[in-house]
Amino acid sequence: MTQQVLDPASGSRMFWFDKADERAIFGDIRREDHVLCDGRELHISPDLEMDFRAMPFDDDTFRLVVFDPPHLIRAGAASWTAAKYGVLLPTWRDDLRAGFAECFRVLRPGGVLIFKWNEDQIPVRDVLALTPERPLFGHRSGRASKTHWIAFIRPEPRERSHRMILHTSAHCITDPPCEWVGTTDKSAEKHVRETGHATVSVTIPAQDPTPQKAAS
Repeated sequence: MTQQVLDPASGSRMFWFDKADERAIFGDIRREDHVLCDGRELHISPDLEMDFRAMPFDDDTFRLVVFDPPHLIRAGAASWTAAKYGVLLPTWRDDLRAGFAECFRVLRPGGVLIFKWNEDQIPVRDVLALTPERPLFGHRSGRASKTHWIAFIRPEPRERSHRMILHTSAHCITDPPCEWVGTTDKSAEKHVRETGHATVSVTIPAQDPTPQKAAS
């Protein structure tokens, strides 16, 4: 794959200088054409039809991901805003949590995530709470300064923001309680990445299999 950039919810590619930039893969769950109320045409034509909650890419693939998911929970089914921006499902918290996790999964260590959010209906703090990763910095734009552009960097594995100790057996501490139990560090990493749960706690310490020699 030659593309180094992914836009997994690209819509009509509104903020792209070059809407056919060959350095990027443009994905979206929709493929639609509309005529807006002012007569303008709106084309949603992704390179790849995909769901940002389950991306069809290997881990550690892209240098940069730009994540601009739908931000509306209320919009008329036939409205131009719904056509232009899309509408979130009632499961939006779980959906965005999974979207963040997928963005960080397909990023290379040290890769950058640019997250765009308009908080007209949902405060940005409620959305940032859906990922354990810490944002670096951000910028507001728009007439009412409700649009946020926020930058993240995917840490190296040893610097991930969740707290995890790798031993023989671990369980997840959440509220409400999570029943997940794992036996390897890889399974624990996968659970944290897919659910957004922030803490994995050791229950059974690993034992050193090497017999100890008696002191002479």
